[in-house]
Formats: sequence, structure tokens, C-alpha cells
Amino acid sequence: MLNIVALCLSTLNINADLRIFAMQMRKIFTISAILLAISNIAMAECRTQSRQEIEAQVNIPKISVQQGALNISNTSDTELIVDVYSITGQLIKRLRVAYGSVVLDVRPGCYIIKCDRWSKKVIVS
Repeated sequence: MLNIVALCLSTLNINADLRIFAMQMRKIFTISAILLAISNIAMAECRTQSRQEIEAQVNIPKISVQQGALNISNTSDTELIVDVYSITGQLIKRLRVAYGSVVLDVRPGCYIIKCDRWSKKVIVS
């Protein structure tokens, strides 16, 4: 008889422990859902800027490749210093690009165009 009473009491303790555990898990899930919603809102705000708006803020010139030449166009009012590197890291040319465009004749190959806060890889054929 004592064993049955002890079993019933231990079952009640287990049930109480399970209820406490369930309440704690609900709190954790609620907090997780709130944090997820906040992070989704923040990510949505980050995605509202278009690529063109970001490029305008960073002052990225337009780079096009013609046969045997690089065409670098600056549409901003500020002068840019543009470095052209070979794929091996050797500085090929340093250009000052004011408003307008500059054409640089280069051999076919891969080049890295670098300016202030950005860089871009281009392939000239």
C-alpha cells in the first residue's frame, strides 16, 4: 500500500515538474518568436535599398569591357582614383576619373578594378 501511495506522490511531482517545464518552454518559444519577428523587420529594412541606391552612396563608377579596353564612367561630382591591377596583384594603372568616362587599353586577361571602398573583377577578351 505504501508503494502505491509513494508512486502516486512521485507521479504528482513528475506532473508538477512537467507543468513547470512546459511553462518555461512556452516562455522560451514566445521570446524566440519575438526575436525572430524583430530580426525579420530589420532585414526587411536593409533590403529596401536598391542596388543603384547603394552604388550611388558608395560612389561606384560604371565599368564596361570592350574588346581590349576597359571603359570606366564616373557619374558623380567627385573625382575618383581608380587602380587597375593584374590578376597577380601588379598595379597596371592608377587613373583619376572626374565626371565622364576614361578608356584604358589593356591586354586580354583578368583585372581587378579597385577604388576607395569597393573592388570588382573584370575579364577582357
